Amino acid sequence: MRYANNGPHALRRASQHGYSLIELLVAMVVAVFLLAGLAIVLQGTRKTAVNQGSLSQLQDDERVAMTMITNVVESAGYYPSPETNDISVELPATGHFGTTGQVIFGIPNTTPALGDVLIVRYNAAANEDIINCQGTSNATKGAPVSYTNEFAVLQPDPKSPPYLACSTDGGGTFVPLVRNVSNLTISYGINSTAALGNTIGVPVDSYVLTSAMPNALVANPQQWTNVYSVKVQVTFINPLYQPFPNVPPTPGQPQTITFTRVIGVMSRIGVDVSSFT
Repeated sequence: MRYANNGPHALRRASQHGYSLIELLVAMVVAVFLLAGLAIVLQGTRKTAVNQGSLSQLQDDERVAMTMITNVVESAGYYPSPETNDISVELPATGHFGTTGQVIFGIPNTTPALGDVLIVRYNAAANEDIINCQGTSNATKGAPVSYTNEFAVLQPDPKSPPYLACSTDGGGTFVPLVRNVSNLTISYGINSTAALGNTIGVPVDSYVLTSAMPNALVANPQQWTNVYSVKVQVTFINPLYQPFPNVPPTPGQPQTITFTRVIGVMSRIGVDVSSFT
């Protein structure tokens, strides 16, 4: 004879059961949605961090490029003791500088898309702390030196990004300064009516591009010796345009960003450049 098991233990066993298949599927779908949301948040955070780092690097590169060019252009035409030293001896006609006292010269880059080449010269006395475009100075050297600084954008390998570089040996050896610079465009602030060479304190009446300077010289052969300021335009590759390799460009972002600065040539605008040593 079998007896029905209707005691409390039977009720306890009947109330113990697992999750149903539907409940498990619902839980899995919710978990997948949560993980997808977390992945989107992490990807957005990573992209924001990369963009902020790229913009900070761009600001640093722009600051370095403009600071180096500004320091060199402001020093153009400097030589020690102008009260006793003669300009024809300190800054003679030689090389790119075809006129006595000429301190700035410019030519188009051999690769036209990279812009212009800016050439600036000045002197330093023995043990005088005057730096060149590569950041070295004459502070510990016991002999005078003449600096010829040459800025240009280079891209030796088409597969690598271009960069701003500087030479102090007539273009023989260039030292990289700032990466991801795609163009350097120079305009020269002149006074078209300055008839005498090396005139000081004459106001600028126009800015002339490097490519237009030959025509300006036809109208006034003294233009190169009467450059009073230099407008520098440095174009960088926009790091936000395509922040990750092998991905489409970011909509609304320009491919390049251009920074502009006008720099006065101290020896031509009447400032005592000896105070900048």
